[in-house]
Amino acid sequence: MLLAAGAPGLPRAGAGAAEANIIEAGDGGHRALWVVRDGLLSPRAIKRMVADAHRAGITDLLVQVRGRGDAYYESDLVPPALPLRDARRKYGEFDPLAQVIELAHEHGIRVHAWMNMYLVSSAAKIPPGHILTTHPEWAAVDVRGRPMGDIGRKELARELTEGVYLDAGNPRVVRHLTAVVSELVRRYPVDGVHLDYLRFPHLDVGYSESMRAAFRNRHGIDPLELNGNRKGLLAERGEMGYAELIETWSRFKAAQVTALVIEVRQEIRLTRPGVILSAAVKPDPEAAHLGYGQDWSTWIREDRLDVVAPMMYSTSTRVIREQIKEIARTVPTGSVWAGIAVYNQSLDQAAAKIREVRRAGLGGVSIFSYNSLPGGGQDLVRLSAIR
Repeated sequence: MLLAAGAPGLPRAGAGAAEANIIEAGDGGHRALWVVRDGLLSPRAIKRMVADAHRAGITDLLVQVRGRGDAYYESDLVPPALPLRDARRKYGEFDPLAQVIELAHEHGIRVHAWMNMYLVSSAAKIPPGHILTTHPEWAAVDVRGRPMGDIGRKELARELTEGVYLDAGNPRVVRHLTAVVSELVRRYPVDGVHLDYLRFPHLDVGYSESMRAAFRNRHGIDPLELNGNRKGLLAERGEMGYAELIETWSRFKAAQVTALVIEVRQEIRLTRPGVILSAAVKPDPEAAHLGYGQDWSTWIREDRLDVVAPMMYSTSTRVIREQIKEIARTVPTGSVWAGIAVYNQSLDQAAAKIREVRRAGLGGVSIFSYNSLPGGGQDLVRLSAIR
């Protein structure tokens, strides 16, 4: 059964993972909730959200405070989000993250700063001081040699890509993103940091000069040849040799993302030991690794992350059941908070999937998202009551 916030076996707010050994819960004991940034745009909305979470027995709030290279908190490194600027003109100065922490901790609810990493823009208008204006050269590059910042929004949408990503292979990008996380955990008593868009996009990107040079120096081939000279490479190396090259390139790209995870982990441990580090991930471990550079099963096994929240958003209970089986074969189940969607299905459908997670003994459930519940707190109470 689930444990209520503050119950035995769960860390109290502010305690941190190391003190409470959260990974050994393993009984579905964590009841998490994603809160998208547009739910943080007034003090009243924040107060209502935390009250709903408390009434539903939510143990962990994953609060989106970095959406598109901007901040819903106080930062010297990234600019405040444009919607937050508008909200402050309407309601006066307020700090969304500080308010969530204060209210949630009063109820023993842990707060995780949900931060989008590589994805930094999906709109035509960006705030002054945004990373794409100060460092446009840090944008990821596609297979045609175009920085993503130069690609039109309609084309990105056609490629099922959310927006502009930063270049995962650029050491300056790694330092910047690590500094952004470090600044937040130094300033705010968060219980966790939750990383999202910790991957390459669906669009075939990762072809910056530095990425290509590093791969060429290590493996003796420019990765652009993998597409541009496919027939020649097949003739030279055969189908198996060509497939090995493709996989080598995929693993090389994944290693760039892993390098950021390692840096963030080390920085958090130096800054505030015990802060829970988690990530939203693609649910299929192999597809996540080789298709998106997201080697999350290794991150868990090698203690780079404390928790993963696989985004198990399918409307099919059968698919969710199969994903649970594969995940259970791959990583310790206590480190998994299954992400179940409510935006694309009825509450009854979502409830069926939550029951599957309970029966499998995963570490918990994370509902996506508070903003998508048509009945608000009432719906949240109903979902949270499922055993």
